Amino acid sequence: QQTPWPDLTQMKNMSTLSIKRAGFGLREVQYLPAVLELTPNIRNLDLSVNNLGSDWCSVLKAGLVHCSDVTTLELCSCNIQDLQGLSCALEETNTATTQGVRRLNLSSNSLMPQSFKALPPALKETPKLISLDLSRNVLGEMGAHFLGRALRHTHALQSLFLGECKIG
Repeated sequence: QQTPWPDLTQMKNMSTLSIKRAGFGLREVQYLPAVLELTPNIRNLDLSVNNLGSDWCSVLKAGLVHCSDVTTLELCSCNIQDLQGLSCALEETNTATTQGVRRLNLSSNSLMPQSFKALPPALKETPKLISLDLSRNVLGEMGAHFLGRALRHTHALQSLFLGECKIG
């Protein structure tokens, strides 16, 4: 079957995969697990400015099974509306033999206050997280409460970006 992806058999040793602004939609995103299986050394994964769809967490989880050493995950402007399932995806990067996600960018998505309910279990899977970007999402008072609960699990966090989050 023909895919929109390049021939990745030549790129097994890549450490960064950026498909930012690739115009990917639901059909193209479904190939992500296969691509990550062929590029197991990816440390930096940038899927920003693509429409990942509502099933984005299960697709990401299926990909991270093959590529668990991801330390930077860029998901900016991906039309993400819900964080449900993010903890399951991130648990693939939180093992005794992996470094875990250290930078997570969820800025400029369509996250609303109730979306952040899934943030505490997700951040529990990222104990080495040093940077979290939630800017340009609607956090509100409820989302701020969930964020507060989530931050209990991020003892290494050094940078938190909340610009234009409409907290109060």
